[in-house]
Formats: sequence, C-alpha cells, structure tokens
Amino acid sequence: MDLRAVSCSFDPELEALMLRMEWNALRIGDHVLVHDDDDLAAAPVEGAIRVLQSRPGGWNDLAISLVGSTGPVIRPRAGACHLLPLHATGCWRCDVVAEAQLAGAAPRTS
Repeated sequence: MDLRAVSCSFDPELEALMLRMEWNALRIGDHVLVHDDDDLAAAPVEGAIRVLQSRPGGWNDLAISLVGSTGPVIRPRAGACHLLPLHATGCWRCDVVAEAQLAGAAPRTS
C-alpha cells in the first residue's frame, strides 16, 4: 500500500474541513469526498475508506480508494474529507471551486 506522508507543517486544529470527532467517527466502507492537498482549486473526488488506524487522543489515520481509480489508496491529511451524503455546512475548499466555476475558470484536475 502506497501511503503519502502527512506534512509536518499542517495544523489540523486550524485548517481542518471536518471536526476531529466527525473524522474519528468515520469507519471502513464509509463514502467520502476527498480534497486534493496538492491542488486547492480541484474539485473533491469521491472515495471510500479502506484502512483506518485509531489514534487515541488524536486524529485517526485513514486510507481511501478513489471511485473509478485502480491506483493505490491515498492518505489525505486529517480533516480533508466530507462524509457522504453531504450536509449543508460551509467548506472554504468547496467555495473556492464554486467561485472558480462561476467566474468561468474551470478548476484544475491534475
């Protein structure tokens, strides 16, 4: 399994898209939308949780397989997902994509 390391400079308390209790409530098989840490303007991609490692007192480690991908699972930074189905809560990453689409600039899909 090829898991990408999480950046040491990331502070999940300041930058998370999910609360820690929501993130730690995720379970294997849950369907999520995952944000790309390498491209802020990219639309989130649907995936399913395949590996979960509990971290008592901290953020659990997750590995997610993306829908339609035969590549390795990805390991997003803590809090960089939305549980599906979506609920009406704000997300600055989703807002960036929506603003780009309204402005006529298609988000990058690298």
